[in-house]
Amino acid sequence: MSDNFTTSETAELIKADTALRSLRDSGFTLADAIGELVDNPLDSGAKNVRIGYRVEDRKVGRKKNTRRFLSALAVSDDGTGIPPNILPQTLTVGFSTRYGSRTTVGRYGVGFKLATISQCQRLEVYTRPRYLKAVRANRDAGEQWAHQEDNVDGRVFRSYLDLAEIADGTQCGYEVEEVDGFPEEFAHLMPEGEFGTLVVWRKLDRLNDDKSFGSTVDEKLSGIEFFLRRAYRRYLDGGLNIEWQVGDAKDDVPELKSLAPYDPTFRLDDPESYWIANDERPKGEPVRTMEGEEVETGTVTVDGEEVTWRVYLTPKETRWQKGGGGVEGPCEGEERLFKRLYIPENAGKISFLRRGREISYTTVPRFLPGGVDKIDRYIGVEVEFPPALDEYFDVRHVKRGAEPVEKLRDQLRNAIIRPVKEARDRVRKLWKENRPESTGGDLTGGRSYVSSLAAAAKASSPSGLAGRGITAEEEETRLRQAAELAGVTDPAKQVEFVERARQKPFALFEGAWPGKSLLDVAHLTNTLAVTINRRHPFVKSVYQPLADAVRDGVDPDEAVRLLESAKDGIDLLLCAYAMAENRNAEDPDEDFGDLREDLGRFAAVLADRWANRQE
Repeated sequence: MSDNFTTSETAELIKADTALRSLRDSGFTLADAIGELVDNPLDSGAKNVRIGYRVEDRKVGRKKNTRRFLSALAVSDDGTGIPPNILPQTLTVGFSTRYGSRTTVGRYGVGFKLATISQCQRLEVYTRPRYLKAVRANRDAGEQWAHQEDNVDGRVFRSYLDLAEIADGTQCGYEVEEVDGFPEEFAHLMPEGEFGTLVVWRKLDRLNDDKSFGSTVDEKLSGIEFFLRRAYRRYLDGGLNIEWQVGDAKDDVPELKSLAPYDPTFRLDDPESYWIANDERPKGEPVRTMEGEEVETGTVTVDGEEVTWRVYLTPKETRWQKGGGGVEGPCEGEERLFKRLYIPENAGKISFLRRGREISYTTVPRFLPGGVDKIDRYIGVEVEFPPALDEYFDVRHVKRGAEPVEKLRDQLRNAIIRPVKEARDRVRKLWKENRPESTGGDLTGGRSYVSSLAAAAKASSPSGLAGRGITAEEEETRLRQAAELAGVTDPAKQVEFVERARQKPFALFEGAWPGKSLLDVAHLTNTLAVTINRRHPFVKSVYQPLADAVRDGVDPDEAVRLLESAKDGIDLLLCAYAMAENRNAEDPDEDFGDLREDLGRFAAVLADRWANRQE
């Protein structure tokens, strides 16, 4: 082979058609992709962002029925617009007037383009720029640009990208053309005379995926509004107006509504949360502010830049009592009042904010002390950092899934351990303060599930011998005695207690009386009533601590101790039964053999029902 080998052949730097098609799978969800279209206006000084779309009905295959398809989606803003001399370049992957910036939302020059082609095949950009020319201010200073020549006539320009045309060679580059105005179906998003930009997606093949397991258009669009409210909550609170289309628009100009911020920490003013809390407020009840409760705020310094962390609690109304789940209010008749506040979905989530824009809302392994607890739905944790620290949070061109590198994660975790535990303690303290009385209302003492399970097992078992000959007067006397043991002394309430107990095939009560009796069992005509003695040493030392822990919660170390105590307590209870047999019979096998068998059989039935319960 000759050492002087030469060739006149050259290779393309990139094969545009296949490269762009490969880049369609860049990990963008629809929400992420729309977020990229909203990010650009934030850096161009926009005060208003409007999002609209068009749908149409199409036949699929030979079927007579039609399906709803999205024919176009558009995002507008009233920022400074894009000078026509650089408009085509904005479609080039890698180009950005803010490339490498450590102070802006945009940085890489790829997100907007990749987000678009991840959802559709055609992108159109219309702009009415404030200036007609953009020039580099100082080539030695990187991507710094200056603007020249005012657009006094309000001229409108367009450029586009079409994957099908690139593939067949029709489009070999991006060009700019002057047009008469914005496309008619989205002209309402750009009021006459305003400067700004309109981005239009067409040929939405990915969004209109009609595969059998693909989500429908409605399903894909349903979460966008909430995503925008949460991700841009700081900007919305600071004056940015984002408007989202209400309903379809096939022919008429659609209605747009301004979005209110959704703050999982409930520290920002959210008119919708306030309305939800107060619209159905019982007459005479005080107005609910629905403001979150700050627990603690701190900072961690990395390379001279500050990372700020914050721990908050949701409003007291959402965590009033244990069992409300963040969806029930503190007053009667308010079942699931706060369902639309998304509190249950927040459990264990960490909100990562980059320059005020949330780029990730997710659980982070080994971040919260002891792991994620259900009680954490009432706790909001924010971590905010500047773009200068992107590498420390593994931020790439897709602004999602941010997670601190291991060393920083450990620093942040150590910082929030104490305030998160403090937040959990505050929730449990409030639950304890508002703990409902078990007497008069819930006859089970908080054991409604066990009572219903035992009742179902009793109903499917052979009838017992006890209680067959008891009279109605004797039954009422026994139930009134159970009411007194449970602390119900008012005669009228005792009548209610008796009537409710008679309706239950199996009833569990709590009472308190002196002596060593653990249980009082009343074998009635249709009811098997068991009253547990709260004053018994076994209940006080073994059972009650477990009940308190279930109700109020405990830290992991205390939970392990309680589990060990429960195991030993069950063993002691079985030993106590064996000692009772020994005390009361010369031949326990003869006298208590059937009882033993029935005890084991009923325990197996109940345990099987419990193991197969629906969570």
